[in-house]
Amino acid sequence: MDAKNTYIQKYLNIAENIVGKKINITHSCGATDSRMFAENSVIIMHGINGDNIHGDNEYAEIDSILSLAKIQKAFVDSLLND
Repeated sequence: MDAKNTYIQKYLNIAENIVGKKINITHSCGATDSRMFAENSVIIMHGINGDNIHGDNEYAEIDSILSLAKIQKAFVDSLLND
């Protein structure tokens, strides 16, 4: 992954403006379908805040879900306006 990629930088800028703080890029291990697309496209995976993923008492913070939705909409809108 190239953190300097135009799309990744655009996404980061939008996300940081919406959440009001710096977002760090990290690499994630695990099984996702993104591996099927990684050679031919840019993959951005952005999660929500919560805990106990796939376990007992799993939860997600509603504000985090709403922020993610705003970020994704703003990112898609920015692509349509390019």
